[in-house]
Amino acid sequence: MFLVDTNIFLKILLGQRKKEEAKKNVEILSLPQESYPELVTLHKKLSLDFEDAYQCAVANVFDLTIVTMDEDFVKALDYVKVLFL
Repeated sequence: MFLVDTNIFLKILLGQRKKEEAKKNVEILSLPQESYPELVTLHKKLSLDFEDAYQCAVANVFDLTIVTMDEDFVKALDYVKVLFL
């Protein structure tokens, strides 16, 4: 399973072209509260901003691969699986 970077959700929210395609097979996940301390660890260890640290934590907890074009995730390659487009 994949964790898709947040830009796909902007397409849905803004009603952009292909929004119906973007909605198919999408499951919204959130980080369990007991994993919140992981955000601070990721921010400090990997110098990730909140949004990237959050996505890394969710990907780790749910064993997902992050799909992104954001080069900041290069810092997280030892922590989570990342597929760069």
